[in-house]
Amino acid sequence: MQTQVLFKAHPHGLPTPADFEVKTSPLPTLTEGKEEVLVKNYWLSIDPYMRGRMNPGRSYAEHMTLGDVMVGGTVGKVIESNTDSVKVGTWVSAYKGWQSHVVLPAEGLKVLDVEGTEPQTYLYALGAPGFTAYYGLMGIGKPKEGETILVTAAGGAVGSLVGQFAKQKGLKVIGIAGGPDKCARVVKENGFDACVDYKSESFAEDLKAIAKDGIDIYFDNVGGAITELSLGLMNDFGRVIVCGQISQYNNKNIGESYGIRSFPFILTKRLTVEGFIVGEKPSLAYYADFIKEVKEWTAAGKLHWNETITEGLENSVDGFLKMLQGQKIGKALVRIAKD
Repeated sequence: MQTQVLFKAHPHGLPTPADFEVKTSPLPTLTEGKEEVLVKNYWLSIDPYMRGRMNPGRSYAEHMTLGDVMVGGTVGKVIESNTDSVKVGTWVSAYKGWQSHVVLPAEGLKVLDVEGTEPQTYLYALGAPGFTAYYGLMGIGKPKEGETILVTAAGGAVGSLVGQFAKQKGLKVIGIAGGPDKCARVVKENGFDACVDYKSESFAEDLKAIAKDGIDIYFDNVGGAITELSLGLMNDFGRVIVCGQISQYNNKNIGESYGIRSFPFILTKRLTVEGFIVGEKPSLAYYADFIKEVKEWTAAGKLHWNETITEGLENSVDGFLKMLQGQKIGKALVRIAKD
């Protein structure tokens, strides 16, 4: 049987289980005369951007329609094929959402080389989060050895990699994360030079003390009050990379959005501020270097990542809601199948 998670209702604020529907149906079949494969998905990536796709209004990507399969990237194995070009047992990745099985055309199929690596790595360090981190840092941040970078959501999928990539480029790396335990792991396991707990009552003072020499690059995953504070700590001609706004995703309407009052610093400090969507044309020129460098760093044991795994597609909604509330470390994944 095929299991799918469908988008059932537009959320008001933080989504609830009632906004989703788990559906089971017979396995899809291959079309006679077409070169297709049937894929059994083993891993699903769950990410903050999915919350924005649940809103009815305009975003950087087309919003989902009620009744759609929830969007998302998967890694799976071909279990049936009607073409000699793709063999049964081949690992592939696709962007076909929260479902256990899917039929895909053989043409254009993204085949994965899993020798020496875990398949789910293509949903993290070698996938969209890794490429997001790499392009944001290299393409927009344009780091120079000896500079200081501040990374928000430092314990998350993108943020933890940004910091590690920056260390490989010779930067001082300061992270921001929620809670002393998460901050300790960011420093010990991901190699950040320091991490500041935004839940602490002394957060503003702590951040100013650690960043006393200023910030050259700010990698923003959260927006809101943290960004308002951070802009005031930037050095002249600093670069601000706007990757995410997770603190704002569950606002019920535009009137609840946080109005950042430190925008004048963009003028007085002559800052460069740029948002981006990975996969668009400007980022593609960096893809080959991304794959090359991340594979080299991984092989050399220079990268470390954490996974927060939800077991079973039927529990994916719970994992998604916990991810939105920061109840995870590293990459949030759903293990759809084990065998």
